[in-house]
Parts: sequence; structure tokens; C-alpha cells
Amino acid sequence: MSKLLKFALGGIPALVHDHLKSNKETTKVNSNSISKDEVEHINQLMSNAKNQGLTEITIDISHSLHDELSLGGSIPIPSGVNADMNIKSDTSNSGKCQLHIIFPTPDESLEKLAQLKKLHEAGILTEKEFSNAKAKVIEGL
Repeated sequence: MSKLLKFALGGIPALVHDHLKSNKETTKVNSNSISKDEVEHINQLMSNAKNQGLTEITIDISHSLHDELSLGGSIPIPSGVNADMNIKSDTSNSGKCQLHIIFPTPDESLEKLAQLKKLHEAGILTEKEFSNAKAKVIEGL
């Protein structure tokens, strides 16, 4: 049915409904388009880099994963790896999307623990949140 005919029969609400419906369908396709193999590959590269003693790595990622991470999504970090991630978009002609991963040193981890303690003492973090965050930092040492 044409947009003009829908407008004549249903007015603005019909057009708004169709727009919202098409956006939901697009969102579903995008969120399912992230490859499990890509996430497993990233986890393998992170584990290898950590085991080799690297302090940071940059990995090319798909546009789908980039979009998911930009919208607040996350990927699981391998057990025993402490990492901070930032995503980058190359605005040049290449259009690459990259995931920049930094592996904090033990000194940075100790500083992070001190910050967590201050947040807990200030009442910003609950006991459970503090314990969970502390365990994650310690696990990555």
C-alpha cells in the first residue's frame, strides 16, 4: 500500500506505526548479525596477547560489532584477562572499524582497586558491587 493511500485511510498514526515497525525489524537484524566466530576470534587474540605480555592490541572488527558496541553492547572478556576496550571508526576512505584493547599493568590495577575502595567508602558502590568489581580486577592480575 502506498504511503499516500495509508495516510488517506489511517492518517499520521498509520505512517508512524509503519516507521516504528520497520525500525524494530532493522534493529533485530542488526543485533543478530554479530558473528559468534568474530567474538571468539577476538577473545583468542586477547588471550594470546595477554600471554605474550603485550600491553595493548588493535583488532579490525566488523561494522555490525562496531555498531553494537557503540550502542552500549559488550563482548565477554576471557577469564583471567583484565582489559579496557575502546572502539574506533576510521573516517578516511578505508572505513575500518577497530577495537583497541589495553591490558592494564599491575600498578594500574592497584590504582583501580584504590578507586573502587573510595567509591565503596563513599557509598556509591554497594558491598556486592564492590566485591564483584574487586574480584574482576584481581582476576586480571
